[in-house]
Amino acid sequence: MVYVLTQERVNERDDIKAIDLFVIDEFYKLAFQQLKNGTTDFKDERVIELNIALSKLLKVSKQFYLTGPFINSIRGLTELGYDHTFISADFNTVAVDVQTFGVDANDDEGKLAMLATIAPQCEGATIIYCKSSSVAGKVARELVRLGYGQPFQSEHIDWVAEEFDPEWDYTYALRNGIGLHFGGLPRALQQYTADRFNAGDLRFLLCTATIIEGVNTVAKNVVIYDNRNGSRGIDKFTHGNIKGRAGRMGIHFVGKVFCLEDVPEDNLNQEVDVPLGIQDADTPLNLLASAQPDHLFEYSQDRFEAAFAQDRFSIDLVKKHSYFRMEQFEQLYSMVEMLSEDDFESLVFHWSPAPGFLTTLATICSKLVPRTFSTNGLQTKTPDNILAKLTNYQKAESYSDYLKGQIEYTKQRIRDDEKRVRKGQKRNKADEKLTLSSGLNNDLKLVSNTFGYTIPKVLGLLEDVVRLHANKKGIRSTIDYSYVRMGFENLHLPSGVNALEEIGIPIQTLHRMSELLQFPEGAGVDELADYLRQNEQAWEFMGFVDQSFVRRALSNA
Repeated sequence: MVYVLTQERVNERDDIKAIDLFVIDEFYKLAFQQLKNGTTDFKDERVIELNIALSKLLKVSKQFYLTGPFINSIRGLTELGYDHTFISADFNTVAVDVQTFGVDANDDEGKLAMLATIAPQCEGATIIYCKSSSVAGKVARELVRLGYGQPFQSEHIDWVAEEFDPEWDYTYALRNGIGLHFGGLPRALQQYTADRFNAGDLRFLLCTATIIEGVNTVAKNVVIYDNRNGSRGIDKFTHGNIKGRAGRMGIHFVGKVFCLEDVPEDNLNQEVDVPLGIQDADTPLNLLASAQPDHLFEYSQDRFEAAFAQDRFSIDLVKKHSYFRMEQFEQLYSMVEMLSEDDFESLVFHWSPAPGFLTTLATICSKLVPRTFSTNGLQTKTPDNILAKLTNYQKAESYSDYLKGQIEYTKQRIRDDEKRVRKGQKRNKADEKLTLSSGLNNDLKLVSNTFGYTIPKVLGLLEDVVRLHANKKGIRSTIDYSYVRMGFENLHLPSGVNALEEIGIPIQTLHRMSELLQFPEGAGVDELADYLRQNEQAWEFMGFVDQSFVRRALSNA
């Protein structure tokens, strides 16, 4: 039997006990990223989760195989006591012709002008890497203006226009034969876009960092439009990974790469330091708390004794909530301890939220996990914006209802800002760069990354911390946030059904299916997929596009 799992899924499962071989692809993601200012980002939750998964798999597997591009060496496995052979190869399956143009990173006009020079040289399937979905949308519209759009008709476009918006960058680009592929874009649309690109229906595929996360394409050319991923610069390692998407063995034996900016300096050794095997004062304690006991060094045991000497919370609690760093545990513990009586009472409930709960939650989130909102376009200087989003999401009847409400809200903000300009007033600073597409893209990321992932984790930790304080206060009330947590985690769907989105069935389609089917409770993705196969007669009269998404997902499940 073969399992294909994310690190989070590995850590959640308790049935992985004896395996013959595990493989981690792109294993450089085990290492914390070194920032351009010389510091290291020890706050990356996915690095921590992947190292915890590595520890779990090393303990139960007979063999392991780690693969990744452009890596010169690895450090940390020997320290854990695992014999291994490292092979560094410069072999490329295709030849790559690289051109650089030296455009300044912040010269937006210069990049658009250079696009007009490069586009005619891009014969065949072309990927354009952009730092963000907003830039990708801008580039798509410029390509259409330059005459590189080609009419593309599909019932899927009408479906997207209906479920999202006709003027969304993704819809506009697709209608003109250009694909967009970015984080936050629903999995079904990512897959559909990549499929159409590989089939030759779309000449250009505009991607963000999603292109270096396992997307297989038949691109002949790659244009590296930006040397950044969001606001963070990319190093030569990542730059080389993007370049490697040009050409395809057996299809395009020579790939062309056009770099608008200069290639980043090779200031890194491309050595992967595995934190699990390099345990020092900087190694996050939540990583070590969830590692297998056999993998802990004596130094780490001493750190544990010092960290838990105050007995404010147990190591089991840290292990249970490994997503959070020790300083976040301390921060939340102190915040709950300092709440007023009324605010604390808003956190004491089971099933339905107590009055004021969302207000208190918004305040806590603004201090505990501000990045999960700010990186998705939401200002966090005050909790008000967070509260508004949480309230609108909880009140919405469905995922679709929430998104359409936010789309209309964004349009109204844009209209109000335009009125101010016509009256000779200054633009609202918060709305200067707001567009329909940027607003929608941010909301899509907010739903999947924040509401569907981070908020449930915050609620799980908050529930346990509130219980600790309630016991200290002598409060014997039941404290259970499971109903609220499931409302966020399940995206307004029956419990567990939202997991089918991961294999490519849109949430909107799943909502319609949940009205036709009684999904089995507690079922995993495989069981749910089998259930859909066995009950095809119940959904075979759905719309063509909904059916096509379901059939594609089931064929690959």
